[in-house]
Amino acid sequence: MIDSKAKIDFNQGLDARLLTLETARLLAGMKLKTPHFAMDTMKDMAAVQRGLRMYVEAYRQIKGTWDWRNAKVFCLVNYNTTHEEDMERIKTIQACECWPFVMIYNKPNAPVLARRLQRWTNNAASYARWKEFEDYLKVTYKKCRNA
Repeated sequence: MIDSKAKIDFNQGLDARLLTLETARLLAGMKLKTPHFAMDTMKDMAAVQRGLRMYVEAYRQIKGTWDWRNAKVFCLVNYNTTHEEDMERIKTIQACECWPFVMIYNKPNAPVLARRLQRWTNNAASYARWKEFEDYLKVTYKKCRNA
């Protein structure tokens, strides 16, 4: 795939927990459409973080640059987590220089705060403008109540 120089699109998420230095380098060497990873639970946070950092570093070494839009990380919220735990995972994804992409469990019954969190992260223009959720809320919503 690397030699073909074809644009590769994995139509499912990749498991960052399984990345090794070798697989991270192989992925980084491909001409990929934005790869998707996931950080759905608190227990997987350290393993996903390790894999993401390996991928970002391999990408930098091979291509000489990196942008947060080069990897999307799905983050399941409202599923056995508090807002604070969801924010901890989002900040971990941000620390890995990747794009957090919020997926809401049971969206019709989710708190308003979860839907606003999703609107912030999943909109590239909003996310690029406000790197902190609290700043986004201050500007876009006069009052934010967890309803």
